[in-house]
Amino acid sequence: MYLVLGRDIDIFITSIAGKCMSNVNNIGTEEVRSLEWKSFLLITVVLFPILSVGFVSGYGFIVWALQVFFLGPPGAHG
Repeated sequence: MYLVLGRDIDIFITSIAGKCMSNVNNIGTEEVRSLEWKSFLLITVVLFPILSVGFVSGYGFIVWALQVFFLGPPGAHG
């Protein structure tokens, strides 16, 4: 019984979504180019620098913590 109801509901939802959302992906080429440029600039100007600083800072913190708690200062141990 559940399988029949589930299938009927899925068919109903897809038919409604097909009617209501038929023009969602119809955007102009100028708008697509604008969105691509905005995405590119956001990634290169904002996201990559933030991630780079985060990764370098995280690595430095890990090295510092290892030297403080486990390994000791760098250099000759003797």
